[in-house]
Amino acid sequence: MIRNVLFIVEGQTEGLANVFGKGIHNILREEFDFMRQKAIRHQTLRKNGKYDLLSDVGFDVSRHLDPPKKKRQKLQQQGSPIGDYVFILRDLDCEDEAAIHQAIFEQIDSRFHNRVEIHFAVQEIEAWMIAHPEGFCAVYPNAPHQLLDDIRKLVPVRESPETAIDCDPKPAVHLERMTTKNGLKYRKTIEGPQALKLVEPNIVATRCPHFQSFRDSLRQKMAYFG
Repeated sequence: MIRNVLFIVEGQTEGLANVFGKGIHNILREEFDFMRQKAIRHQTLRKNGKYDLLSDVGFDVSRHLDPPKKKRQKLQQQGSPIGDYVFILRDLDCEDEAAIHQAIFEQIDSRFHNRVEIHFAVQEIEAWMIAHPEGFCAVYPNAPHQLLDDIRKLVPVRESPETAIDCDPKPAVHLERMTTKNGLKYRKTIEGPQALKLVEPNIVATRCPHFQSFRDSLRQKMAYFG
């Protein structure tokens, strides 16, 4: 079972610390609560986009899994285990999944490959919001019913946002356009984290296989069976 896990996320919606909470914590709220209850040390490292993530990922992984002496000493003084696992979350952005997976692993020392997983939000994290229109619309207390209808029509209930929406335009652009049409705003750093706290993760998992894979793997690694 993991005891000290690092999450490396691509952008602000997933990892920006603000009053609305980090998006990845919000959508995985049950799992992060479990980690706190079981004293599983966890850290979320936010990068400034996919290129920043790629350029630093080798260093970030190495520092977590094989930390320098001073950091080891500090962990020992705190009674905390040394980092033992890394999850990387990146938007796919209609790129080739296998190629991006390989490109990231090429930057990581092979000694650590068996303790690193790469997961993707397809095509970007807003797809998880679109998967549960009612949850997304709950961000706006006075939202017109038309907004809910617009989002529902975007992806038929039996389809996945991962396959129904590509990058022309991307999921976030759809949300920006639909909220603007209805006299509202969608911003990645404000409404984004709020929406991830209000959507139902089980519904998202049912409609977004990549999210389900990410969540299932995290649960398995920390022995969570909720």
